[in-house]
Amino acid sequence: MNITVFTDLHLFAPNEVRAHFDENKTYDQSVIFLGDIFDLANCKKSFVPKLREICKNFIERHQKNFVLGNHERAGTPFKFRYVVVNNTVFTHGDLEANPDKWGAYRKKEHGAGFLKRTFIVPFIEDAEQIIDRKPKEDFLKRASTFAKEMGVTNYVCGHFHPKEMIVTEHDGVRIYILPRGRSELNV
Repeated sequence: MNITVFTDLHLFAPNEVRAHFDENKTYDQSVIFLGDIFDLANCKKSFVPKLREICKNFIERHQKNFVLGNHERAGTPFKFRYVVVNNTVFTHGDLEANPDKWGAYRKKEHGAGFLKRTFIVPFIEDAEQIIDRKPKEDFLKRASTFAKEMGVTNYVCGHFHPKEMIVTEHDGVRIYILPRGRSELNV
């Protein structure tokens, strides 16, 4: 099955990636929204109420194909932690990377001020282009364990912002780590 995946767009943040999808359309499970689509962590503080409404409406329309990321800052409701399609679990990846750190981050205040939006977010984005963030063994172990708990042999996530898709295997589970934007998978 061909699946289009959008991940880590960080819409409404200084480092947003524009991808081509209709924000007013309802998509089926051939399109998965894999977290950090909207960035309530780094949007302008004055825009938080409007973005909360945009995010809420979008999630309501896509309950079967939307996964929350750490930048939606909506806590860790299990209902929006993953989507399973065709022997594949789709999840954002932050909770498998570091459940304590990112679980707490998901509950922080919404919005960012001028300093963070102007200097810190662009600095982090530039640093990510230099640093090659390879998946660590503890992440691979948690990802493969989660996939097995879901009864599947493929695990797909975003979160890490690699330059190109990373495909690896761990304990019999094929793990895909997607770059920011739009990716096409055949699972």
